[in-house]
Amino acid sequence: VPIHQTTNGIGLSYRHNKLTYLTTVPSPALLKALIEDLCQKAEIQTHPVSEGLRIRRRGDLVFAMNYGPTQATLSPELISKETPLLAGNRTLSTGDVTIWRDRPNKKA
Repeated sequence: VPIHQTTNGIGLSYRHNKLTYLTTVPSPALLKALIEDLCQKAEIQTHPVSEGLRIRRRGDLVFAMNYGPTQATLSPELISKETPLLAGNRTLSTGDVTIWRDRPNKKA
């Protein structure tokens, strides 16, 4: 039984245990839905971010880099307003970097 299918019933993705098989090169929308579904099933917490914004974690340090052509704002779900910044700002212009230390008991 397909997980995702076309409007006329052709299967686009199938799952067996932990294996997911794609029968096509997915559209950006289908790929996003598949990744969100797989992350949720694997209990991986995700945070939507602006296009061009990249988040990287190294130990307890979190780096936000804006590669996009417009400003990006870090959401409160990603970083609380009480979290002190080590560098940068919560609103990043193109090319800006923001760094903060993740709280030890916070799920990320």
